Amino acid sequence: MRTSIWMIYNCQKIEFALTRFIELNNEQIELCFTNFEDAQQIANPIGSWITDKIFKPGDWISSGNPPPMSCSYLVIKNSYSNENSQYIVELITLCLRLTFPPPVIISKAGTYIEL
Repeated sequence: MRTSIWMIYNCQKIEFALTRFIELNNEQIELCFTNFEDAQQIANPIGSWITDKIFKPGDWISSGNPPPMSCSYLVIKNSYSNENSQYIVELITLCLRLTFPPPVIISKAGTYIEL
């Protein structure tokens, strides 16, 4: 399983989850734009990964970043192939940066890989 998540800083916190399906390189991708509380409720292993790696200090985020509870998130909820991983992550990152100009900050993608 391979999935990714982006933290979005300095934008208005959303109060609900918005899910959309898109097709990239012949793969169906389920994107979920959500808040921290709803992101933790996504089916495991994604939900527990978000709690363990984002919320707990010293892991993925650094102490200089805003608190994860005040950020929005974009989560790929389903698995995608290794062959398309770089293309998918780069394209979604570009789309986020075009959609949310500064002062909004888009994190690098955190990628969960289950072996």
